[in-house]
Amino acid sequence: MTSLKMRDNMNQHGYYGCGAVKGSSPPRLSCGEIEKLQSGRRVVVTWDGGNGPHLYEVVEERVHPHDMEKMWLKDRVCRVKVSDLLEYPCNYVSLP
Repeated sequence: MTSLKMRDNMNQHGYYGCGAVKGSSPPRLSCGEIEKLQSGRRVVVTWDGGNGPHLYEVVEERVHPHDMEKMWLKDRVCRVKVSDLLEYPCNYVSLP
């Protein structure tokens, strides 16, 4: 298993973004593997344009974005839906 470490990503306004991951990345997941991800599974995502890598927790498709924000405020873990991983341009999705 690869050693990945989270670091806080707090800007000058006191806003915490998704924690950036340091360390080497595990193998990239295929679209089929991404489709099979279950709610609660953690993934490392690098978005198109090089933003990342960031640690996310997969949530169910029916979760409303406002509820995802409430969950983030509770435990500071960013959430993502499988459909977003497949729809939005990602360079890299892997398991931590």
